Amino acid sequence: MSLSKADTSTLWHAVQDNDHAAFARVSAHLLDAPTPLKHIPLRLYIPSAAGAFRVLQAPVPPRHPATPRQPQRLGHVLRALLPALFPSSRDPVLAAVVLHGAPVPFSAPVEDLMREAAYPDGWLCLIVVPL
Repeated sequence: MSLSKADTSTLWHAVQDNDHAAFARVSAHLLDAPTPLKHIPLRLYIPSAAGAFRVLQAPVPPRHPATPRQPQRLGHVLRALLPALFPSSRDPVLAAVVLHGAPVPFSAPVEDLMREAAYPDGWLCLIVVPL
């Protein structure tokens, strides 16, 4: 995944000028790469104390390892990364997840979440909220 010098300059100027349309045109080249995704960069913010967060970063495969034809669902990812907080891959028992201020269903495919809600740096950032 790489950009030409012209696309890199366009992307940089779009960020500087707060030009979302220009940014979206160039970032689409990165998100819709001709080769399939190998990993999705995931960043989880987990409350550790009042006003403090622990950050967990992990590359997540977009397809379920046991069944490669099935997309990797958020519930499975959370159960694999944080089994103490997410003992169930279907229902939030001890904690829920928030993305851009909205709760995220555990059945959501992580690749779809990344394509629709990743930050400009490419990371999918989620907040873990204790119930």
